[in-house]
Amino acid sequence: MAVGTVTRICEKCGKEYEIRKKFMNRREADSWEEYMNGFEKTNGLCGECYHEKIEAERAAKTEQFNMVELNGSEKQIAWANKIRTRLILMVTEQRNVNDTFWEYVNKKTDASWWIDHRDIYSYKEFAEALLK
Repeated sequence: MAVGTVTRICEKCGKEYEIRKKFMNRREADSWEEYMNGFEKTNGLCGECYHEKIEAERAAKTEQFNMVELNGSEKQIAWANKIRTRLILMVTEQRNVNDTFWEYVNKKTDASWWIDHRDIYSYKEFAEALLK
C-alpha cells in the first residue's frame, strides 16, 4: 500500500493543506501525484473552508422550512441543528412532505431529542422516531 500526497493552497483562506490518497502500489501513487501536480495549486478548499461551505449551503436550504427554535445549551443547540438539518434534507430530497410532517418535526423542540436520534439514516427510522 502506498499513499500519494499533494500540497494545495486553499482558494478561500489561503492556507496550505494536503490531499492524501491510498493506492495499491507506489507507481500508482506517483502517477496520481504527477497528474495532480499538473493542476494549478490554488484549485480547492481546505477541510475547514469546505465544511463551512457545506454548512452554509445546508442553512440556505433549510431557511425556507421555518423550523422552531430548539431548547438546550448553546453547544447542544448548535449540534442538534446540524443533525436536524441533515435529517430534514434527507427526507425532503427523497419525498414530498406535507404539513403533518412539519407539525411532528416542530414538536421536537429539545436539542437533546435530536442529539439522541443522530444515528438515524433512513426516512422510515426518522418517521418512526417522530411518531413516538
